[in-house]
Amino acid sequence: SETFAFEEQASPVEQMEPERGAPVVMPGVEEAGQAAASWINIPWEGRQGGFFADFFITVRMVLFQPGEFFARMPIRGGIMSPLVFAVLVGSIGLCFSIFWPLLWGLTRGGSGLGEWMPLMFGSSMSDLGPLSSFRLGQVFILLASVPFMVVIGLFIYSLFTHFLLILVWGNKSGFEATFRVLSYVMAGYIFNIVPIIGGLVSGIWMIVLQVIGLSQAHGIGVLRVLFAILFLPFILLLLIAVAFIGLLGLIPLLLWG
Repeated sequence: SETFAFEEQASPVEQMEPERGAPVVMPGVEEAGQAAASWINIPWEGRQGGFFADFFITVRMVLFQPGEFFARMPIRGGIMSPLVFAVLVGSIGLCFSIFWPLLWGLTRGGSGLGEWMPLMFGSSMSDLGPLSSFRLGQVFILLASVPFMVVIGLFIYSLFTHFLLILVWGNKSGFEATFRVLSYVMAGYIFNIVPIIGGLVSGIWMIVLQVIGLSQAHGIGVLRVLFAILFLPFILLLLIAVAFIGLLGLIPLLLWG
């Protein structure tokens, strides 16, 4: 195969695995051979196959080769590149998660959004007529705000997740590593393209990707990551609820002595 031929011609120095996250430049090697080499940097940050090719190859790797992908992923190098990736793939997924309920509502003679987003606009959109310009304007505003929602949500969730990792002594590689992992995990939103079951598949698979990615990036066990992102939030909520109930019990004592 082409990959085998390249490995036969490469010198021992070229075959040595570089330090994690270090850029690798191999002039003359075909793109297919580069994608097959497990120790080359991730395509999205390598920028050797073109913008769209690197984007779709990276999405495919995250979804179907997460172990290999997160083993390659640099834990340093800035957050801008993974952030742009997250905005692109997250916006695509979220737009479809809005589109399918909207289409379902239209087929039933309503607005679609009126059944599940009345609080965002202050009134039920189903009362505005099936194709009113006002309703369509609200939909366009919602779609235009999707990238900003992705950015804000990603930063908040990354901070919260890293806080959970700190509580279990699992933040060995720093916040940037956590942010980079969760940015690429956003590739799971692409499953929202599939109607009905896409959202469920996306939610489950993104948890799996988080566990694999955070474990690889921080060099910690899978069980510790699972405890941090799945069980620890419930424990914290329980403690907060107990503290709140206890505070409510103290209020009468403070007021009436």
